[in-house]
Amino acid sequence: LFIQAYSTTSDHDLSQGSLASIAGFATSAASNPALQSVWNLGRLNHVAIAVPKLEPASNFFKNVLRAKVSGVLPQKEHGVNVVFVEFKECPTKIELLEPLGDKSPIK
Repeated sequence: LFIQAYSTTSDHDLSQGSLASIAGFATSAASNPALQSVWNLGRLNHVAIAVPKLEPASNFFKNVLRAKVSGVLPQKEHGVNVVFVEFKECPTKIELLEPLGDKSPIK
């Protein structure tokens, strides 16, 4: 299962109706035996967040939220630089991605 969500400042913001539709689908899918395996995700390893610049985002997580932040990991084959953010209380990591070069899939 792959779920991608983004937030924009333009005409693609999620509306209350969209969220209600998603919630309704999730509820009906969870009660359908054929679809229950889709919603049995188990432990969530990480969540990726695209940011324009890693440094200010990393500083926020490290200095304000007191999270452990890795060093920058260039992922040239994917067109991004990455850092991982970890919290002591939570096993799920946050992966921050910034564009690397003009051909990056994120802008």
